[in-house]
Amino acid sequence: AMNVYGDLRYVHPGEYEAFRNMNSSKLRDSYYQNHVEYLERNPPPEGLPNFNLTYKEKWFRDRPLGFFEHRLQFTPNGKYGRWIRNHNAIIKINDILFLHGGIGPDYVPLTIPEINNRVRSELKDFSRLGGGIVIDPEGPLWYRGLAQHDQESEEPHLQALLNQHGAKRIVMGHTIVAQAVMPRFGGRAIFIDVGMSAFYGGPAACLLIEGGQLFAIHRGKKLPLPRTDSQPDLLAYLKQAAALDPAPSPLAKNIAGLEAKAAAE
Repeated sequence: AMNVYGDLRYVHPGEYEAFRNMNSSKLRDSYYQNHVEYLERNPPPEGLPNFNLTYKEKWFRDRPLGFFEHRLQFTPNGKYGRWIRNHNAIIKINDILFLHGGIGPDYVPLTIPEINNRVRSELKDFSRLGGGIVIDPEGPLWYRGLAQHDQESEEPHLQALLNQHGAKRIVMGHTIVAQAVMPRFGGRAIFIDVGMSAFYGGPAACLLIEGGQLFAIHRGKKLPLPRTDSQPDLLAYLKQAAALDPAPSPLAKNIAGLEAKAAAE
């Protein structure tokens, strides 16, 4: 979604490079010339910039070869823009909701089709983004409350959300709770972002739902997910996962925190 509406903060240079072709240099030169001509016809209030070599070099540096091909393909009607808009922001399979971030209290009354239609309409018409659902911290692409808020305070919201959609569980990415698949709220909320990208250095891990049972595949090993939030169950699971990690396991802090909490109680 960020690529579609032009928020490029997380685009790796290699992504632009992947779109580069033999005509990329000419295309970028053409866009630069159009940029200069546009500003000359429509001078900004602060006046025209100095179109010297330093200005041009910075403009080119901010738009590496492949940049414009990338942007064209991610327009709402480009190859990848259309592909993204054809997907749903939230789906329900059997009695489980799946989505990227979560759903904040403001959007609990909406149905799944209403959420998906609003996301699609905003990604097609950017004038709808302001005050819309796509960039709202409460919306399905950004909400972190179920991952970060205290479970006791967030419990009524989670139950209202599950009741609204006739679901028993919700599965989310977006927020790294630990570098392992993690249950919260007695297994009714499952967080599957383990920081697997090179930037975070997390493990290869995923959620497996099999015969109605929930498992984590952690570094190739199938581990049952705890059914409760009890410290002994979580500790046993995290210690199993940590034993599969190269030492020192990134889960050591989570384990130490649970052990300290148990000792304090």
